[in-house]
Amino acid sequence: MSELNVNIGLAIEQRVNELGISKSELARRLGIAQQNVNKVVFSKESLDTAKLMEISKALDYNFFELYANLSPKKTSLFNSTKLQSLINDKGLGNIEFASKVGLTRNELANILEGGDVSLSMVEKIAEALDVKPTELINGAISTAEAHSDSDSSLLELEKQIIELKAENKVLRELQGLPARRMVNVG
Repeated sequence: MSELNVNIGLAIEQRVNELGISKSELARRLGIAQQNVNKVVFSKESLDTAKLMEISKALDYNFFELYANLSPKKTSLFNSTKLQSLINDKGLGNIEFASKVGLTRNELANILEGGDVSLSMVEKIAEALDVKPTELINGAISTAEAHSDSDSSLLELEKQIIELKAENKVLRELQGLPARRMVNVG
């Protein structure tokens, strides 16, 4: 994994200047002595996440977004590779498929590039491709694997879906995005 290189002290200093607040005001907001501002906030040493969270709140800015934008790969619960494969297997072009599910060409392109997809759109896509929605979710097990005739297996599948939704929410929050914000495609 590549190292994330962010000069967080510089970003904090820029935000302080943008707000036009003094170091004494910043110290007051953080509950630290004014002489410790440079040491705690603008030091070249690493800043722990708890302190960065305090600074983010004090300056009304999410500094964690600076790290999220450097993420080397995008994590998504929706399997866009599987979607493209299913579209191709059905002999459909992307424009034709997009029209079939009520998307624009650009919206489908966004989904295929790993953009967010609402649960209702996953269901609509699955229906159009005549597959189960779980076939479009990364890490989901098929109902055949879950022995669908067993109530406990269905409950386990439901728990997995809930866990996936929770994981997606956490990932979005770590990226500095609202947990419920999704590309409106359906």
